[in-house]
Amino acid sequence: GGSPKVKTVVFRPMPSEAARAAALSTGEIDVVPVLPPPLVDSLSRQPGIKIVKVASNRVIFIAYNQNTKPLDNVKLRRAILHAVDREAITTNLLRGLGNPIGHLAPPVMFGHDPSIDVPTFDPEMARRLVKESGYDGGQILFQYPNNRWAFADQTAQAIVGYLKDVGIDLKLQSMEMAALFPLWLSNKIPEMYLFSMGITIMDADLLLNLEYESETMHAYWSTPEVDRLAKEQRAQT
Repeated sequence: GGSPKVKTVVFRPMPSEAARAAALSTGEIDVVPVLPPPLVDSLSRQPGIKIVKVASNRVIFIAYNQNTKPLDNVKLRRAILHAVDREAITTNLLRGLGNPIGHLAPPVMFGHDPSIDVPTFDPEMARRLVKESGYDGGQILFQYPNNRWAFADQTAQAIVGYLKDVGIDLKLQSMEMAALFPLWLSNKIPEMYLFSMGITIMDADLLLNLEYESETMHAYWSTPEVDRLAKEQRAQT
């Protein structure tokens, strides 16, 4: 389309979501790459501002160090799986700007499997699984980054509430991503945490590598069969 009409681009770090939105409203800045859900509607009603919504490559998920008690019990982990109402969180809390999903590869990513269903929200099943697991009611540390995504605090608090309802007691620990990420990288997360993957190469191969392959995994679980399958698919075109 010819030479670019913009001669200079200035990238200005603005950590505060409110400050970014205010600067956009006043015309101080021209483009904001990420907006918090509550501000999308209000900004879209302002003249001269155009909001573009796109499908995200980022999936936010609960994860565990399943080598520690009581999270080494699969029934307790399944109880957590069915205790959280993903639909309520994405529809109400995130203002519809999120979608429940059943695995870490989102629809925009190569390797997404649409046949994997979203886990059902079933508090009764969760309570039964908690009882069957033998969980003694002790507190489970639940860590999350407070400066990584919009509504991180509220999402973490909602999860605490859902799990309390089925008899699981979480101790919530808010921390900056700069503090949590080294723990994740060195596989030193003590118990349970909220994390996300936004793979920029848009290929689930990197998810397999970072989470499940034995030499590089951060999911506290691996198996020779998954190692074999991951290497096998990597050799295919």
